Amino acid sequence: MKDVFKGVLLIAIGLVAAIIVYPFTHELGHSIAAWISGAQIYEFHLFPIPNVLCRFDSMNLKSVILVGFGGILFPAVLTGIRPPKTFILWYLWFVIKGICALSFFVSLWALSFFRTGLEIANDDVIQVMQFAPEYRAIYLVVIIGLLVITVVQLVHAKPLKKCLKYFDV
Repeated sequence: MKDVFKGVLLIAIGLVAAIIVYPFTHELGHSIAAWISGAQIYEFHLFPIPNVLCRFDSMNLKSVILVGFGGILFPAVLTGIRPPKTFILWYLWFVIKGICALSFFVSLWALSFFRTGLEIANDDVIQVMQFAPEYRAIYLVVIIGLLVITVVQLVHAKPLKKCLKYFDV
């Protein structure tokens, strides 16, 4: 029965990470980038669909790129620190880090299939590409680099070993 409780707890933590924590940090990343770029934040929604609405008085190319990538960079930076020692916090960190890896993969997909009909509508990278497609190669290098770093961190975290220890196996 103890293992069932532990399993349910891990599922609950995963759901909280996927439904609340990652979307919050993603939208917060856009908000921070917009604020740094001089925008006024009008709305910040987490539910029903996470989004940020802001207004720029003068929007330049650097602002577009910064705000567009802020959503995937901020959670990655937050989880770039050393993972927590406590298993439950480590597991939350691990799930968010995994979602970061997934978001980099989605961004790679969006970049790779931009204007082919296979891109993901309204993806942040698609929005950036509409303003500055000439930097596509740089975006690819940055996102591939972030994906590789994230995957290495995930593997280095030894999730199977930690989870087996958590379940006393």
